Amino acid sequence: MENFHYLNEQEQEAFSYDLRTFQDIDVRVIILGIWRERNRLTQYNGDLQDRIVELPVEPWENYHLMQIISLGEHSLNIDMSNVRDSILNESFGNVGVLQELCRKCCYIAGIVETGSKRNVLSEHLAKAILENVDDYASRFHRSLETLLLLNLDNLKMVVREWECRFFSYRFFFHHFTLMKLDKGYQDLI
Repeated sequence: MENFHYLNEQEQEAFSYDLRTFQDIDVRVIILGIWRERNRLTQYNGDLQDRIVELPVEPWENYHLMQIISLGEHSLNIDMSNVRDSILNESFGNVGVLQELCRKCCYIAGIVETGSKRNVLSEHLAKAILENVDDYASRFHRSLETLLLLNLDNLKMVVREWECRFFSYRFFFHHFTLMKLDKGYQDLI
């Protein structure tokens, strides 16, 4: 089951009890999700204690992120040495952002398959960052509007949920603040 974290808490809790039933009939389930606390499912259903295994995929170390870039360079016959460190810095340790920046750099450079000659990517990162910001701008604007409309009692809860849902919020906020904001958002900075 992918994107388990998109289920509301009641559905997640109900599913945690279903998991115990699946285990009784020898059905194995793989759940992919993002949440901050450990043992989320056993918090809902204590019967799952010692019956499930969590495999955290983060945090990614810079060494592993560099390996991803190197594997891509080798597979596509490209050289990203001029932008490799910048991509690493701009991804804030998030593998999804790193992959997306690499993909967009290649796409902007016209690289969609392994080339017969080695292509060097250099000036493509700035445009890739701007495209990423544009892709997520409407989603980010909606989030900011939601935060502005909520009263302070709910603010902490919303910020926690926002951090979980927007896996790369630091990346986008960093670049979003560099852009000229609409008049309605100037009070946030």
